Amino acid sequence: VHVQNEPVANQKFPSCMWTGEELRDFIKGYLGPELRDNGLDTEIWLGTINAPGCDYKRLIFDKWATEDYDYYANTVLMDGEARKYIAGVSYQWGGKIAIQRTYESWGSEIRLMQSENECGFGDNTWEYARYVWTMLKHYISNGAESYQYWNLVLKPNGVSTWGDPQNAMITVKPDTKEYVLNPDFYVMKHFSNIVRDGAVRLGLEGNFAADTVGFQNPDGSYAFVLFNPFTEVFSVELEVEGEVRLFSLPPGSINSIVIEV
Repeated sequence: VHVQNEPVANQKFPSCMWTGEELRDFIKGYLGPELRDNGLDTEIWLGTINAPGCDYKRLIFDKWATEDYDYYANTVLMDGEARKYIAGVSYQWGGKIAIQRTYESWGSEIRLMQSENECGFGDNTWEYARYVWTMLKHYISNGAESYQYWNLVLKPNGVSTWGDPQNAMITVKPDTKEYVLNPDFYVMKHFSNIVRDGAVRLGLEGNFAADTVGFQNPDGSYAFVLFNPFTEVFSVELEVEGEVRLFSLPPGSINSIVIEV
C-alpha cells in the first residue's frame, strides 16, 4: 500500500494533499496498527512522494524550502513508531530531488522505489528518451530497486483521461493494428536485456561514471549501460578485474555492454 499518490499535488484526477506530519500520524496511529491487528502482512510504503513540488519548468523555492526530504521522508522515518510499519519509500516527479538524501541517510535500512516515470509530452522523441535515461541512472544510483515506466502502450497522440498528451514505449494504431517501438522502449531494453534478476549495482570510478551504470549479474558477468551525451564519437575505457577494454560510443547514443570474465 502506497499511502497517497502525489501528496503535494492537487490534481484533476482524485487526489488528496498531506503534510509529512499528517502521513506520519496516519501511519503510526491508524494504518499500521489496523493492518497489524487484522493479521495482514501488507507492506506500507511511504509514497508516492512527489515532493518537493515543481512546476517542472523551474523549481519553486518555497516548495523546496517546505517540502524537501526533511519535511516528508525524514519527518516520518525519524519517528520510531511510524518507522516500524514502513517497508520503503516511493518517489516520483519532484521526489527525484529528495531520493538522494533519503539514500544517504538510510542506505540499506529502507527500500526505495521510483514509482512513476515522467511521461513526456506525447511526441516520443529521442531527446526525451535521453532524459528518461538520466532519470533511470539517477534513481538506480540512489538506491531505487525498481523503476516504473508510464505508459507501456498508447494509440497515436495518446492522451490521458485528464487531457495530457503522454509518451509510451509502444504506439499502436487501433484501426490497422500496426505498432511502433518508440525511443523510450529502447532505453528500457538497454537495461532489461542485459541486467538479470538478482544483479548487484556496482560502484564506479572515473570521469565517465556520471554517464554509466554498472551491475554484476548472478552468473558473474558484468553489465554496463552508458550514455554518450556528446555530438561526436567518444571513446571509453572500462576496467574490469584488472583488464582494460576500449569502446567507441556513437554521438548521442545509449549503449549496453556485457563483459564475461
